Amino acid sequence: MAMLLATVIGGCRPAPEAVREMVLVEDVALEVLFENPVDLPRVVAVILPGGFSPNQLPASGDHLLRQDVGLVQVHVELPGGEGSVTTGGEMDYHGAGSRQAVGTALRFAAGNAASTDGATLLEMLDVKRALPVVLVGRSNGGNLAVATLADADVEVPDVSGLVVWETPAGPQFLLTELRDPERGDCSFSELDGNGLVCEMAYDQLVDAVPPFLDRDGDGLPGDDEPVFEGLLLEDGRLHSPSLLRSLSPDPGRQEVQEALDWFAWRDASRQAPGAVARQPRMGVIVLGGETDHAQHIDDSPHVFGLAQVFQTEGAWTRLLPDSAYSELMVEQPAGQGVSLESPGTLAPTPHALTHLLSAAVLELGDRTHNENWDDDLDASLRDGG
Repeated sequence: MAMLLATVIGGCRPAPEAVREMVLVEDVALEVLFENPVDLPRVVAVILPGGFSPNQLPASGDHLLRQDVGLVQVHVELPGGEGSVTTGGEMDYHGAGSRQAVGTALRFAAGNAASTDGATLLEMLDVKRALPVVLVGRSNGGNLAVATLADADVEVPDVSGLVVWETPAGPQFLLTELRDPERGDCSFSELDGNGLVCEMAYDQLVDAVPPFLDRDGDGLPGDDEPVFEGLLLEDGRLHSPSLLRSLSPDPGRQEVQEALDWFAWRDASRQAPGAVARQPRMGVIVLGGETDHAQHIDDSPHVFGLAQVFQTEGAWTRLLPDSAYSELMVEQPAGQGVSLESPGTLAPTPHALTHLLSAAVLELGDRTHNENWDDDLDASLRDGG
């Protein structure tokens, strides 16, 4: 893929000066990376990490995108961190404070907000016009990305594109509760706010603390028997509504309605319709590998299910980057393979995540620059072709 990206940008070029700077924008800590000067079409990627935890800056490893292809990176520090550069507020597990922080990062990326030093991103880049902004959510960061775009209480600019990678859309996926062979079909449940839910055979479930599947019937959790630890919050341990319906009430656990309310703004499958309504011109690329980085099941229904919601709501949606941007991708035009019933082909595992994310961001930026949203490209749009 690295070789193809080099071809996409026109071969080898002299290395410009690399800029890496921490900035504070409206009490939100951001890390900005770009190369200056650059003679390529530029795209700004606002990047959200996986998990819930803050203290993610400085970004490193495969959290970084490629800098030599015109990409401008804005990495976001969520509230509640304890490092030398922090965002104001308390850690809220991707709650309202986190969504506001992402909104601030998006406004900065669009040139609509300045750092405490008084500089906008456009001034830092020495460009006159706003650039395409693509929001990137790695794993659980995808749930936060979608919720931010859907939240009417968060001021966000026009976003050109959204890239989500193996996002655990749905409580069962977020808490990695699903297992084979107990897992059944997956669908969208009105009982769960039209979110993505998979059937689970709980006939071997032991209602303990924590609950577990007693596959061998000995009454004890074994090495190959799933234990559902859930997520420990201040007001009780959280499980998915699906699992809670199979457990007896316990003062140490959240109740079903409490869980539904908590997940309402932390489940991309429930918030995707609102995101599309607020960003109707946004293109969406959903990424995933043949083997998911966190789930214990096959088939990746969370990847295809989330893509299906975006497609159903009318967003331009594709599975993986166009093959014009990534030589590892099977040719799958936009709109194909993006449903639970007819899933497409995912990226080979292992895959170079930095290059996969970079290719997706470049494609959405180039499509915006060229106003080309054809389902299939014959060649890269890097040079306006």
